[in-house]
Amino acid sequence: MFACLWACSDDDYLNNDAGEVNFFAVPDDATGEEADLRRSFFNETGIYLIFSDTLGVREVPTLSGDVVEVPQILRLEWNMVSGTAVDSFVCHAYTDFQAKQAAADFIRQQVVPNLPATFHPYSFLLLDRLEQFEDPWGSGIFNDPVDITSHSGMQAMAVAIHDIGGMTTEELAELANSLVRELLLSRISVIPDEAWADFYE
Repeated sequence: MFACLWACSDDDYLNNDAGEVNFFAVPDDATGEEADLRRSFFNETGIYLIFSDTLGVREVPTLSGDVVEVPQILRLEWNMVSGTAVDSFVCHAYTDFQAKQAAADFIRQQVVPNLPATFHPYSFLLLDRLEQFEDPWGSGIFNDPVDITSHSGMQAMAVAIHDIGGMTTEELAELANSLVRELLLSRISVIPDEAWADFYE
C-alpha cells in the first residue's frame, strides 16, 4: 500500500474500476506440479491451498494512464476478536515440492475429513516455519519471535510443519487433532443460536 502512495503524485489517483481477482485461486493459465496440487486440493475439499503469504500482484491503473503494482499480502493478524494483544507473523515457505505435497496430503487426509463443512477455513497456508511476534499491550513494542505450528486467521489457517517426513504416525495424529480443535474453537461463532438451545436448557 505504501508503495502505491509513494508511486503516485498528488494528481495521480488509483482507478479501482478493474474487476476483482481472487488471489487465493490458481490462475487459469498456471501450469506445473504446484498448480495441479492446489487445483486438486480445492476440487476435493472446497478449500483454497496456498504456500506463501504473498498471494500475487495487482496491477492498478491510475487516472493518468500509468500502472502501479500493488502486492497482495495475506494478513494473518486480522481476526474478529477484539483485545489488546497484537500479533505479527513472518512466514517461511517450503523450498521443495515434495514437502508441499506431503503437507497437503496430511491436511487433506487427516484434518479436513474430521471437520464439519461449517468449520472449514477459507484457505490453508502451508509453511515450513511460522514465526510469531506478539505486542502484548498494543504499544508497538514486540516480544522476541517464537516459532509456532499453527494460527487460525480470518482468511487462512496457517500450518507450519518443518519436517513432516520425519514425524511418526502418532505425532501426525496428535498434530491433526490439535489443528481440528483449533479450527473448531476459532469458528465456534458460526454455530447458529438455535443450535445452542438444548445446551442452555
